[in-house]
Amino acid sequence: MIRRLYVDKFDALESHDDYMEVCAMVNGVGYEMLIPLRCFDALEEELESKSGVMVETHHQHNEKEEFLYGFSSIREYKLFSMFLEVSGVGSKTGMALVQGLTLAEVKKAVKEKNFGVFQKVNGVGKSTAEKIYISMKSQLGIK
Repeated sequence: MIRRLYVDKFDALESHDDYMEVCAMVNGVGYEMLIPLRCFDALEEELESKSGVMVETHHQHNEKEEFLYGFSSIREYKLFSMFLEVSGVGSKTGMALVQGLTLAEVKKAVKEKNFGVFQKVNGVGKSTAEKIYISMKSQLGIK
């Protein structure tokens, strides 16, 4: 399992609403990766002043496909992992949630019992928003 990559450069392949599909170059080897737009922007900005950046990754595979997801920080990676713990939240929705919400915004929404924050994210309806709230309340230890 690939957990972290030190990326020399990114070649953008395709832009989507919530994420970028890129080829992350590591010592001349390209890894196809999906990165939330906000994370991609942060990584690109960091690359302007450095020769490489550390990318936190999540590797997922099934019978048909493999995906590598990239994040600009451990905090974003962990937030993505927490969203994946929610029944009904898959990788694409998890990416959209990481793109649309910071950890601070998630904590605030849970403390205020504001499900609507989650519903603003593409692909999240009322019942999924409620599941996210319940799961995050438990995972974040908020009473």
